[in-house]
Amino acid sequence: MANFQLINRRPAASLIFLLLFLFSTVICYPQLTPSHGIIPVPVSINVHPGNFLLSEETHITWSNDEDSTTIVIFNQQLKNYYSTGLLLSKGNPRQHDVIRLQRVFTDDLPPVAYKIFIDDQQVTISAVNGAGIFYGLQTLLQLIPAASSNPLLIPLISIIKLLVSNVQKKNTIRSVCQQYSVGFKCATRPGRSH
Repeated sequence: MANFQLINRRPAASLIFLLLFLFSTVICYPQLTPSHGIIPVPVSINVHPGNFLLSEETHITWSNDEDSTTIVIFNQQLKNYYSTGLLLSKGNPRQHDVIRLQRVFTDDLPPVAYKIFIDDQQVTISAVNGAGIFYGLQTLLQLIPAASSNPLLIPLISIIKLLVSNVQKKNTIRSVCQQYSVGFKCATRPGRSH
């Protein structure tokens, strides 16, 4: 009789283990969230069917000299993470297979805010200043699936991200470090950690 009870307990334990595993899997995957795993979470995000194809033939264009260093850093990140780089084209009016960075002077975007629009022909990142361009490019990196191979597929998406104050930026950096880097001290400014 003891053997019969032991055999009947194993399926129940297995079922409980399976349910716990499935529950933890659903909780742990950031791509299941409405923000698509983008940190910090955008104010607005709209996803459309299809992908933009990013390859070694893709150009990145810009017109403001202040963005040159940011572009070199972004291109190096692509090479390090995905073994692919972009063709750099300052001021190129290319209309397809391009990442276009543009400075906009408008009242609807505060400093360091940005907008990203991705269709099947181009990626457009609009920002008031260089910080917005930098944050937009970092968000673009987050949209590329981690297990991608060349060419890289980026979902067709439009994003508005507003970082409206230094306090919000500091709190965002602090919360990301607290949530994802246990025991890691994150510097918000050189020489200062939280």
